[in-house]
Amino acid sequence: MNWKNYAFAGLTLFLGFVVGSYYTHYLIDQKWQNFAPFQYQKNTFSVNLENQVDFTEGSEQALQSTVSIKAWKTNQKESTGAGVIFNLQGYIITNYHVIKSSKLIEVELHNQVKLEAKLIGYDEFTDLAVLKIQTDIPLKPIVFSNSDQLKVGQWVLAIGCPFHLHSTVTKGIVSGLGRDIGVLKNQLDNQEFSDLIIESFIQTDAPINPGNSGGPLVNLKGEMVGINTAIASESGYFEGFSFSIPSNLVLKVVKDIITFGKVNRSFLGITAQNTNNPFFYKKLNTNGLEISSVSLNSPAFHAGLMEGDIILAINNIKLKNFPDLKQKIATLSPNETVNLKIFRNDQVISVKVLLESLNSYLGYEN
Repeated sequence: MNWKNYAFAGLTLFLGFVVGSYYTHYLIDQKWQNFAPFQYQKNTFSVNLENQVDFTEGSEQALQSTVSIKAWKTNQKESTGAGVIFNLQGYIITNYHVIKSSKLIEVELHNQVKLEAKLIGYDEFTDLAVLKIQTDIPLKPIVFSNSDQLKVGQWVLAIGCPFHLHSTVTKGIVSGLGRDIGVLKNQLDNQEFSDLIIESFIQTDAPINPGNSGGPLVNLKGEMVGINTAIASESGYFEGFSFSIPSNLVLKVVKDIITFGKVNRSFLGITAQNTNNPFFYKKLNTNGLEISSVSLNSPAFHAGLMEGDIILAINNIKLKNFPDLKQKIATLSPNETVNLKIFRNDQVISVKVLLESLNSYLGYEN
């Protein structure tokens, strides 16, 4: 083979490489999505997802329903916090620990008008209190949202008055649900009733600090999903975690206090914990609460629930843990019937339970 043949062969290979590379790039850039098992799309610009979220609507709506609170206790020490307007009659929701043992309570509306407030009632076991103000000023009640529909990762806004800064908004996401951190048990005056504590918090990373307690946690529409209550902190200031009482529980407690002057609690009468039964997970691939004890003559006892039963859902709502179950029972009233989905003897069955009054069962009136 002479040099001309070598040159021709080399040129042919080079041109083939160039054409093949171009065609391969064309397939990847233009046609790959037609063959690949996933959707291919060339990214030609950077996206800041946070900039695509509008926080203004929810903030504007919730700020009009949020108040700041100052409470003077017996030792003249001032306690500060926040609250939220419940209805047009002037009822206001806040945390009990904000106004506990107070002789004088002052509420400042969003328009900076200051009014004296009267304590209507409180509930130590959920750390909620109801105040009332008298005014001719038009009030804007908060709109409640169903806290059972919250999802981890959802945007939320915390409204309050940290460090005496009125009408402060911070943002974050829902980091967890059904959290029991033991903070309410530590605040309880009579530890004999510590088992009555309802603590199934919404965990967020929205910064809250002293002065935020009692203010609303809202979604991007400004609808309340919780009441800001606590932080997990060694310093006493925000360190990454904050906790709120779910709005469904708030609504039940507040309505009871306004209507009856106390909370009419229902109860089920069991203790339970997340099951670690490997056969259960293999069969159903879901979470469940395994009943460890059933109280004698309790609603659960009368309905035939037994130790070892695994609760999958209440009224078709899946459960995260035992505090989550306690919270959902606490949103219901005595004489209501709930439907429990139970795993027993390798079968899923439904059990209806007629709830009873916890106060009557214990002989305790709050």
